[in-house]
Amino acid sequence: IAKHKLPERLEVMKDFPLRSFLGTHPDLCYALGIACILFEMSFPLWLFWRRPRLAGGRPFRVLVIMSLVTAGASALLDNVTTVVLVAPVTIYLASVLRVNPMPLLLAEVFASNIGGASTLIGDPPNILIGSAAGINFVEFFLAMAPISAIGMLALIGLSWLFWRRELQPSEETIAAVDEM
Repeated sequence: IAKHKLPERLEVMKDFPLRSFLGTHPDLCYALGIACILFEMSFPLWLFWRRPRLAGGRPFRVLVIMSLVTAGASALLDNVTTVVLVAPVTIYLASVLRVNPMPLLLAEVFASNIGGASTLIGDPPNILIGSAAGINFVEFFLAMAPISAIGMLALIGLSWLFWRRELQPSEETIAAVDEM
């Protein structure tokens, strides 16, 4: 980087003290390490591929499980990254379940935002808030997790209200999932 000029919009970041920032926030390093280990072990992929069987081929149950997994992943990763990783699998699962993927994708987007709000690393503004307020990862999580849990309950309830007819299981769906 020293030999090359940074683009103008990145010029302001060249003096950002990343090492000292992570040194004052070791909880972020631990959380990022855990996320990297889980993803290296393909743990989320196992959950994603197993979800239809875990839910018995019932699309609304899949929506709930997918939303919870997405919220959990979003607490450890950035929201956009989580949705980008989950969306292709969701579209595949919707085709297996023979349902419209839109309710599943929308629920994941909402769950990603709710889960990301529960930790310092889930949303970029949370890092700024935690740094300015001098709050560490655990304190932030303990303050925000109950609010995120209420948000997830509201999401599941509203999803049932709006999409229950669209996500009704059929005998074909259950048979297709049994063949997976």
